[in-house]
Amino acid sequence: MATLASTLTFPEVVGHYKPIRPVNVLFKSNWGNTVSLDGPSWRIVAFSAIADLENREPKVVPGLGELAASKRAADSLRAYLLPINESSLPFPRIVPATGGAILLVWSSGDRSLEIASFPDGEIVLEALDHGVLNEELSEKGLNHAIGWLIRG
Repeated sequence: MATLASTLTFPEVVGHYKPIRPVNVLFKSNWGNTVSLDGPSWRIVAFSAIADLENREPKVVPGLGELAASKRAADSLRAYLLPINESSLPFPRIVPATGGAILLVWSSGDRSLEIASFPDGEIVLEALDHGVLNEELSEKGLNHAIGWLIRG
């Protein structure tokens, strides 16, 4: 079975996302409907990365086409992530995918969670162990998957 990362196309990302803007500028209201950023530090970085993808000019990548995050994909991903208060999660990698989608990946050892947010508002979660899809865990939802990722 194909995983999200193998079905979506996105540019190679090395390392973790680091905000370009100074930290004191991160609190501008450019995160859509987000009211508060109380919570874990990974959320500040994640929401900043999502806003950067949503607000930047579309980039045309040879062989992949135009990479630009849609507003609905960004809003859906923020709404999906907002209730998560687990502070021990690693900083996620967040990249644009073809068709206006956004892919977020949390990795810990040989385990990873891939969350894809599509322009129609659909969110897809996949848990991978050693690169193999764990369908049962993916179907149990985000809270179970986060616990599984953290316990390693």
